[in-house]
Amino acid sequence: MNMKLIVASCAALMLAGCQTGDPNGPQATKTKTWTQFAPGDVLEIADAKCRMQSNSVAQGMYAQGSPGFVAGAQLGNAIGNAIAMEQFYKQCMTISGWKQITVVKAAPPRPAKVKAVKP
Repeated sequence: MNMKLIVASCAALMLAGCQTGDPNGPQATKTKTWTQFAPGDVLEIADAKCRMQSNSVAQGMYAQGSPGFVAGAQLGNAIGNAIAMEQFYKQCMTISGWKQITVVKAAPPRPAKVKAVKP
């Protein structure tokens, strides 16, 4: 095997292990939610409009060659379309007066440990 590939893989794994812990605690939960910052449609209507319109940004593709090449081109096109649709959806929601925020719910406090006192 190529020694450079092995060294690069090991370095990537070591760097991935250097992640810091969650500052909100390991039991904290993070969820994303939409909040309205400007007047406009209610969330359900804005969501429906933007999801329907996001389908219009999908691009077709044509590939010719080996089966592996064609499959790779189709996969790349599908990933590119998914990214474009998500970007369109978020921008559409922003234009409709909605923005997505992250809500962090802190973990419940741990009960205090009580030591038994010997008489």
